[in-house]
Amino acid sequence: MTTRIQQGRVWSMDPAQEIALKQAWGILLKFFGYELSLKLDELELGKSLVNSKPGLHGRRADSVLLVLKDSLLVSSGGSSFAFQSSNTNIKSVYYSLETGGLDDASSGAFSLYHQEEHPALSRYIPEDLHRSLWSAVKNSSADNYLLKFVRLSHNDRKASLKWIAEVLDWRINKYPITDIVFDGDAVPFFEGKKPQLIEAFRRNEVYVRGNSRTGCPLVVVRAKEHFRLNCPDGDYEKLIMMNFEWQNLAMQEFKKGVDQAHVLFDLTGFTLKNADFHAVKMTVKLFQRIYPDCVEKVYIHKAPKIFSVMWNIIVKWMRPHLREKFVFTHTYEELRKYIESKYIPKSLGGKDKHIPTYIEPTEFNSRKKDPDALLGNLLRQRDELTIKFIEATIKWIESTTPEESKGYLDEKIRLSKARAQNYVFLDPYLRMRGPHDRNGEILSISY
Repeated sequence: MTTRIQQGRVWSMDPAQEIALKQAWGILLKFFGYELSLKLDELELGKSLVNSKPGLHGRRADSVLLVLKDSLLVSSGGSSFAFQSSNTNIKSVYYSLETGGLDDASSGAFSLYHQEEHPALSRYIPEDLHRSLWSAVKNSSADNYLLKFVRLSHNDRKASLKWIAEVLDWRINKYPITDIVFDGDAVPFFEGKKPQLIEAFRRNEVYVRGNSRTGCPLVVVRAKEHFRLNCPDGDYEKLIMMNFEWQNLAMQEFKKGVDQAHVLFDLTGFTLKNADFHAVKMTVKLFQRIYPDCVEKVYIHKAPKIFSVMWNIIVKWMRPHLREKFVFTHTYEELRKYIESKYIPKSLGGKDKHIPTYIEPTEFNSRKKDPDALLGNLLRQRDELTIKFIEATIKWIESTTPEESKGYLDEKIRLSKARAQNYVFLDPYLRMRGPHDRNGEILSISY
């Protein structure tokens, strides 16, 4: 098994990206109410921030792998960790934001007056953004999550903060993403309230199968199966978002260095009856605003001439960073440059005879694991890991030497991986099994 070392990630970011990430984290943490020794204007200017020890940025792949592999293994039993005790104040702030009350083990009162508001965040509620952030990074790196916004904002502090806040608010106040993905298709199926949504799942318009040549999971979209009149727009939006979230859960960021997908839009047999500008516009928004840089390549395969009319409209909705990911292919040979033949559908000239099938939810194949004592241990474990990550992040931002900064950055990476491993054990308690789980298209989440 090989691990990809992509640029612009927390283990491969350049010096400018690291300073911009420190600024984003620092301003967010002060907005939440955590105490930092640096003032808001010092974070804005960034002059007192230091880069990590030379050699971290652009280090060779085997050096990065040592950091990723040197992670504390998290057991399902909620065993103790070899970390120093967390700062009491940090712990108090965390529990106040997440639960509205203090942790029993914490002492002293916490006042929200410690919060320092940045102009880019003035419209938002600290508690909302805090909860949204930690729920968004289930089994992935919080650093890499924020880095996507920083990277695509060209290290512009104000632009990236505004974007981050907009997305975090959207995830918790515009769409209850966590509830949507934890319910999946099973809850609406059992309740019988959204038959058209279930019919959309039955048509298998979207399925996951194999990988690209770069190791990214391959998502196949069969455009000719979609008709807008068959499913209300609001329900179809949920279906699209579920697929984005399921794909994120399937990524193996710490194990294989994979945090992007390849998407194959099969336009074989596409007609104007299949055109759905609402669904396309929603998908474009998710690709470029809500889940930025979540795809490496998007293939538009066998587009008929009539599609050019639609494309001329769609392309105007895209920013350059998304537009450059699209590749138009017409033949099997063109597809084979990016995808191995064994994963290319037989209908497109490949060797994959797979026929996507919707396995309906049952009490057995989709239910969540019943709560038990282990669940409580895992949830406490997750809180503790997140608190320690926040503490390490504050120390990383406040570091005064490259060596000190590097030490805390490496600790952040180890804590992130431990937190991701923790979610592997938590997932069965929290999430109903979706169609990709039941089909085996997405294998068990693991690290």
